[in-house]
Amino acid sequence: MRRRIRRDEGFSMLELMVVVAILGILVMIAVASYRMSTSTARRVTCKENQRNLTTSVSLYEQDHDGARPAVLVDLTPYVTNYASASKCPNGDGTLLVYDPVGNRVTCPNHP
Repeated sequence: MRRRIRRDEGFSMLELMVVVAILGILVMIAVASYRMSTSTARRVTCKENQRNLTTSVSLYEQDHDGARPAVLVDLTPYVTNYASASKCPNGDGTLLVYDPVGNRVTCPNHP
């Protein structure tokens, strides 16, 4: 009768290290992709806020016989959610800037 040799049939340390390394790489790719997509979303939201406030300036001019608002706060009745629309969505509290001469609303973070 032959004797059977018993073998341990688990994962070796090398195999586990390879799996952990692959998982680490996948997590790094996912985090980088998430950061890029949130950054893009913030930039697009800021540009949209600028466009909406510029449209509000036009509405203000129509209601006030062509007079431009002196400051951005004058547009409060023309914007649904002025508190969030007048700030850059980066989270640092940067306010959008209104230039009455150029009749433009801009953001220091997203020129």
